[in-house]
Amino acid sequence: MRRLYLDNPVLRDVTENPELLKNCYNDFVQIFGRSFRGVKSYYLFFEFYGIKKDRLGISAEMLLWDFSDIRGNPTSTANVALIEQKCQDGIQNIDAHIHGQLYSLQNFLKEAIERRLRKMTEAGREIENVLFGDIRRLISEDFDAFVVEAKGYLVWDVFCGISPKGLRTDLLRQKQLGHWYHAWQNGLVLPLGKIIDDQAKYYDMSFESYFKGYEDMVDAEMITYLIFGYPIDGELERCDCLTYDRSAEISERIRLALGTISNLKASLKQHVDYKSGKAYCINKENGQICKDGKVCFSDVHEPIIPIELGYQVEQAKV
Repeated sequence: MRRLYLDNPVLRDVTENPELLKNCYNDFVQIFGRSFRGVKSYYLFFEFYGIKKDRLGISAEMLLWDFSDIRGNPTSTANVALIEQKCQDGIQNIDAHIHGQLYSLQNFLKEAIERRLRKMTEAGREIENVLFGDIRRLISEDFDAFVVEAKGYLVWDVFCGISPKGLRTDLLRQKQLGHWYHAWQNGLVLPLGKIIDDQAKYYDMSFESYFKGYEDMVDAEMITYLIFGYPIDGELERCDCLTYDRSAEISERIRLALGTISNLKASLKQHVDYKSGKAYCINKENGQICKDGKVCFSDVHEPIIPIELGYQVEQAKV
């Protein structure tokens, strides 16, 4: 079964005014099929309901990690272990902070959800429920479980924005990439946004990206699912995405994300399975996303995964 990731502006339009898709329903089904499923996303949930990250109270001090007590070669066995321990301590501090902040926001979250739901049509609520119904039920019925789930994503968001003092940034990015890979192995998809921006500098990717920093996690998550797929029950499902973003932006983000596959092999000596989908850029004209019963696409992008012959040969020898 294929998955479909709706970028936040698209999702807002189709939930507030489902008529936008009504007139081109047949075309939509022809492209995506009748059995596609949405992607459950905490990042999209927070952005959709207008819950800004400044509510978490992340201070500048929390984003500055001090590694200046590390002496000698930072890649020595002892220093690698020390850096790892400092990262784990920092993550635990962020986790504890966000844990408390989420509980303080419990009533605010419920009020924000109610305000937005009141603006939706019945059809819009059906779409919203498919994507966020499980999250909303946790907030209203089992807030402890909601905090546990949400923290994993929010902590990663903050961890991606860390500035190291006394440590080369590329070494921290390798630790973050390792954190991402460990999560991926456990079926948790974290967005490769801020850290792959920096990888563009450290691994000779000579092009511009359009991630706007670690705040922009929905766009980063969308591209991550697009490149790597949606893991479920030990398998991978293809994930397409719908966005109003300009074709050039999507193209550059895809190129940058594709570099991560090479970086995983170069930095961590790890191979990651993937199953890529397609990115559909919608051309929204005069407030409409359909014309003459057809979805107005400006471009469709399909990631081209580079084939590394040397790696393939080594795999064949095993």
